[in-house]
Amino acid sequence: MRTAGRRESARALLRLALPLAYRVEVSGACPATGPYILAGNHSGFIEVALMVAWGPRGLELLGSGDVPLEPRFAKIAAWYGFIPVNRGNLDRAALAACMDALGKGGALGIFPEGGIWEERESAAQKGVSWLAMKAGVPVVPVSFGGLSEAARARRTFRRPRLTVRFGEPLPPPPPGSGREALDAHAALVMAAIRGGVPPEFRAVLARPVEERFGLRVESGSAVREPPHGDALARLLFAPVLVRTFARNLGLRVEALARPDQRASGRDFALAASEILRYLREVNRHFFDYRFGPEIGARVKAALEELEALGNEAGDATIALHAERRWRMAVGDAESREWLPPGNTGGVPGAARRGP
Repeated sequence: MRTAGRRESARALLRLALPLAYRVEVSGACPATGPYILAGNHSGFIEVALMVAWGPRGLELLGSGDVPLEPRFAKIAAWYGFIPVNRGNLDRAALAACMDALGKGGALGIFPEGGIWEERESAAQKGVSWLAMKAGVPVVPVSFGGLSEAARARRTFRRPRLTVRFGEPLPPPPPGSGREALDAHAALVMAAIRGGVPPEFRAVLARPVEERFGLRVESGSAVREPPHGDALARLLFAPVLVRTFARNLGLRVEALARPDQRASGRDFALAASEILRYLREVNRHFFDYRFGPEIGARVKAALEELEALGNEAGDATIALHAERRWRMAVGDAESREWLPPGNTGGVPGAARRGP
């Protein structure tokens, strides 16, 4: 009963507070009663607040259990209460709790993309479809728009626009569906979510059709291109993951978090060894879940290479020059950007970010 009271209070308070800071536009109908799964897109913490505010009363939320929440959100989340799930691993306790909530006629809030490590749209994890199949309940898509624009508008003291759109319920997959059918259903859920985002907010969520990464390691007069450097560059271009290691997990990864990507070899070796230890002792699937098993294995190999290079350099300074190239559509000109920004890492004739 205490949790029910807290959730009702949170819902009422957010409905009052959010319109003071944002111009919130809500459309579509959210079913008042369950059981059903409410599935939304996720690139920031504000979507959680929007889902609680305009979702059904007593909404049960599924959240991160493999990585501690940031301290500024942890107490609020604990007060509201949620089902923690060990993402990337078989978490039977979390699955049982979700089935129990749906079995009691409740609504379960899920973000099928599985995390906020990048702003662009990601493929839905098939857990949402597995739960819908096992519980025999529909999935209601909810689409959030304007998050990127809102962040910029708040910095200029403007009251930004946010959109919340509830779509038509999608039936669950047939009982006994296999991996391919669950993947197809999860893709259908994600397509319905994306389709509800207003066109003016979709561009920032789009994924490139072609994307490549590269890394050069500068140590004194020597410049190297490690065999798995592109995988490390991919990690550097996902700074929220580096911040997760630092803020949420308390790992000593300052060298990788520096905006100029320059530190002593020992500092880079320490950062790499801290992450490798976490993978070895706590969560070996951390990168597999976020990048897929193949790229996840290559990120781990890249960190091992960085640890070796750092130990070799010792107190000497090392500089990392990461590059990303991409095309948003077939036939588009190739765009490029670098870390540190504007630093081409010795690429002749290279320009700043852009085609």
